[in-house]
Amino acid sequence: MAQEEKSIIRSLLDPTLTLDEISFEDVEEGTSVKQDGVKRGEKVQQQMGDVYPLIKINDYTIAKDELEKMVIDTTGFIPEIYIKFTMGSSPNVAVTQSIPKDGDRMNVFVKARNDAFKPIRNDYLITNVETTKGADEQGHGSSIIVYGELFIPTFNDEIITSYNGTTFDVLQQIAEKLELGFASNEAETDDEQTWICANDNYKNFIKHICSSSWKNENSFFKCFIDVYYHLNFINVNNQFSDSIEIDDALIDTLTSTDAFESEKSVQTKGKKIFSNAKGYAGTNNFIQNFRLINQSSEMAKRYGYKMHCQFFEQNTLNSWDIFSEPLIVSGSADEKILLKGKAGEDFYKTQIKKRWAGLQYSLPEHNVHEKFLYARIHNLINNAELEKLKVEMHIARANFNIYRGERIPCIFMTTGDIPKAEAGGTPEEEEEGGEFKAAGRPVLDKFISGFFMIHGMTFTYNTRNPDDPKNRGNFIERVTVTRRAWPTPV
Repeated sequence: MAQEEKSIIRSLLDPTLTLDEISFEDVEEGTSVKQDGVKRGEKVQQQMGDVYPLIKINDYTIAKDELEKMVIDTTGFIPEIYIKFTMGSSPNVAVTQSIPKDGDRMNVFVKARNDAFKPIRNDYLITNVETTKGADEQGHGSSIIVYGELFIPTFNDEIITSYNGTTFDVLQQIAEKLELGFASNEAETDDEQTWICANDNYKNFIKHICSSSWKNENSFFKCFIDVYYHLNFINVNNQFSDSIEIDDALIDTLTSTDAFESEKSVQTKGKKIFSNAKGYAGTNNFIQNFRLINQSSEMAKRYGYKMHCQFFEQNTLNSWDIFSEPLIVSGSADEKILLKGKAGEDFYKTQIKKRWAGLQYSLPEHNVHEKFLYARIHNLINNAELEKLKVEMHIARANFNIYRGERIPCIFMTTGDIPKAEAGGTPEEEEEGGEFKAAGRPVLDKFISGFFMIHGMTFTYNTRNPDDPKNRGNFIERVTVTRRAWPTPV
């Protein structure tokens, strides 16, 4: 069965942004003729973007044996990139002439495994370049590190403009203005006003609008731009519920690997589940390893467990003090662990923060909607709750079947002890030696397993050993997932 309608993030507007043309001269020896029955030039084209990412800076395409690492980070507001490559030992004028200069961009292509999914095709504005000294007087062998941010024309230009409408409508208008797509799991918000940008850029303007977005007490919002050039406006609370419905998915199963051509895979239909169970090994749904990221104390110190919004409203000439605390799924407080201090203690109740938000000039006499300042606190503390305890999973290859903000189940198995197994084994297993057998078999880790929201993804290409052509580079994807309530450990 499909997931709940309210949690589905749909594309409501397609991007129209024109990207740089990305092409390269095929200089592979033997391109136009067969050698041993193989067109070698076609093999190189198959590898680029698949076995290793296709990256071009100005007129220079980075070769496979030059690229050491690439990281595309989609965990923040806008995708960012980091690459490291090494100049060859032989003279290469093309590299030095293509070194990034002011305003230059980096073109990137990573191929999807199935035509049903979009590849990653991005242009990044180069924001910083670092180099090391070379091995000789010409600089050969030096490492070059390049940082970049997804390039959107006029995105960082200072502007003076205004838009009338709700945050849902205005953000869609801005996305269209910037030639971006627009995606959301919402259809409307209750926060109509005039939104003003005075000598600021669209990047900050979008964040400003989203921070004061409001629908009701059971909603809070987050916005970001993804690698497919969509501005996402997400009602985050929709991604948490007690529903156990799971989407279908196309699953990649690697079947063979050749030293020269790309990995071959077969797509099969299955459930969209991440798991470290052995049955998922060899697929792009297999969790190779994972780690817990715990920032609970840091978040609690910074934002408290409850935050008060204090402001003066010009319309009524009243001072307001309204608190907000993280939302929870109904009934979860009795059945699960909420990240509110140590279980069984109420010390958290005194950890309260207060924020003076300033003056509010509300409609209809003035400009802003009545929840304008309170919405900032409400969105802030609810989003901060999701930063407390996360799971970072390492997935083989890039999984283009998932998207940021999606609700997804994750199943973690462990060769656990009897308490985790809960029931031990069968009567036969519980005879002499049975406890040891039960303790060694895979059991469900009920504390970590469950439904999560995808917080963000990081796509990484690493060269295992640049000096060994048989030791190929590899793609991995780090998927960070989060949730608010955790099962009580057995």
